Amino acid sequence: MDWLTYLAFFLAALALAGEFIVGAGGLLLLLSVLAGLSGASLVWWGSPMLHAWSTATILVLSVSAVAILGLIIYLAKHLYRKRSDTGMDALLHAKGRVLSTEDPFNSYAEIQGERWKIESDAHLEVGQIVQVISKQGLVLTVRPVTQQA
Repeated sequence: MDWLTYLAFFLAALALAGEFIVGAGGLLLLLSVLAGLSGASLVWWGSPMLHAWSTATILVLSVSAVAILGLIIYLAKHLYRKRSDTGMDALLHAKGRVLSTEDPFNSYAEIQGERWKIESDAHLEVGQIVQVISKQGLVLTVRPVTQQA
């Protein structure tokens, strides 16, 4: 095997690793398969091929290399730039379901999988969907969500 074959298999491995690292939805996996098939064809038919295949193979591998590396860099930057919502940013406008309404000062709702003490100016019923509009300490102020047809 010569350098072109090694390059094809290296690009296949690089694209496959990139797919696992950044999860490109199968695009890097497809490029990995193409580079692997190019490398396998070079092993099967021998290299360098003295026909137009040699130029085409080098061209495909070069374009694949640039595409793979560019896509990995773009996706890595895009994925790591996304900011996670935490704290009040995550709670504001979140929706939940009323769990209990014993009295206006002891009402509870499940919001984002957690049980929160809630207060509201409106009358709330158990099972009703509410939306967080503000937070004061450990108490969330909510309003009922109106169902629109």
